Amino acid sequence: MKKYLLSVAILMLSVCGGLFPQAMAVVVLEMSFEHLAGDADGLTADGQLCVDSSGNGYHGFYAGGSGAAVVPGAADAATALDTSDNNIFVILRDDRIYTGHGEPGIDDPVTTPTPYFTLQADQSYTFEAVLKWDPTSPDSRHGIFGQTGGNEFWLAENNGSLIWAAVSNGVNANNFGSACDISSLEADGQWHHLALVLDRTAGQIRVYADYHLIYTDMNPNIGLLGEMLSGTGDTRLGAYNTSSGTRFDGQMDHFVISNATLSEETFVLADYVTVNATATDPNPANHTAGVDPNTVLAWGTNPVGAFTYDVYFGTDPESLPLVSAQQSQKSYNPLGTADLEWNTQYYWKVVLHDDDQSNESLVWNFTTIQPVCSPPLPGDLSGDCVVDMTDLIILIEHWLDQP
Repeated sequence: MKKYLLSVAILMLSVCGGLFPQAMAVVVLEMSFEHLAGDADGLTADGQLCVDSSGNGYHGFYAGGSGAAVVPGAADAATALDTSDNNIFVILRDDRIYTGHGEPGIDDPVTTPTPYFTLQADQSYTFEAVLKWDPTSPDSRHGIFGQTGGNEFWLAENNGSLIWAAVSNGVNANNFGSACDISSLEADGQWHHLALVLDRTAGQIRVYADYHLIYTDMNPNIGLLGEMLSGTGDTRLGAYNTSSGTRFDGQMDHFVISNATLSEETFVLADYVTVNATATDPNPANHTAGVDPNTVLAWGTNPVGAFTYDVYFGTDPESLPLVSAQQSQKSYNPLGTADLEWNTQYYWKVVLHDDDQSNESLVWNFTTIQPVCSPPLPGDLSGDCVVDMTDLIILIEHWLDQP
């Protein structure tokens, strides 16, 4: 079984020019939970302090309850926090003084009080999180990071989609829809590294899942955002507001925030998580409208390799028929099955086979174009740019409706 190192990263805010500009990343905040490795009882306590290992002093404390188990993390010798069913999360608050746990070799006392955490108007940030969702969780929303109220910024997974709020001085670049699909991360019970970039120069928010760009938001308000997070309130990791029903339910290994726009090969936590190869980069892109009915489906893989593929294609996402099995090409012509209809939504997925494992992609979709004939064809009553029996039926129905 082949395994590949991947990451899910959340990237935010760019200061350099160019398409996907790269800058030397400076870690602003890092919460790794390594300081819990020596806890005698293997459990956290409500109010127990946790340390920011970046050196910038953004220390916090555990809140929401007691008894979150300290468990093995995603990487070798890593430590994670199991928040399943206990509502534990981290609060970053000012004036914390981290004194350590008094265990030799675990950590050293910190005597400087913490500041509040903010996202500066003139600065880029990359947010990365290593997470494992609990697929049995009854909660529909899982907070990841942020703060609500005023100039807010927060991230959460909601029913399989990554959503976010980005608000500054009345300008918002919120995305509360289902366009950024991360349902495969939420459902498989494996470690993932997640990332979102708020790129001020390009005016984009880019989302990466397991080292792979999966979504680009080009809301024109992104470039107008100023300072976010108030500088006077709590910021949360594994949550974003005070509701116990929106906290992260699963295991949390690592959170890192850097002040540069990073990408697949430059994440701070690159090569941290091991997951399996999958089909990616659908063409047409997911949720694309106005697609030519003569389109050919194509995809990539992450990582690149020699695989075989099963293709499923149809109009019902809950019951997609298998249309091609064990093919080696990374493309499929649906016209070989049936002509595509005008103005119709189609769904498809690819199952990648690699030695003794099979990994399913997300279910992608696209909608074919609504035809507009210019000039209109005489006799084309259906507006599909074709004169056929459908137009004859419409003509007869109109005739029968006449008094």
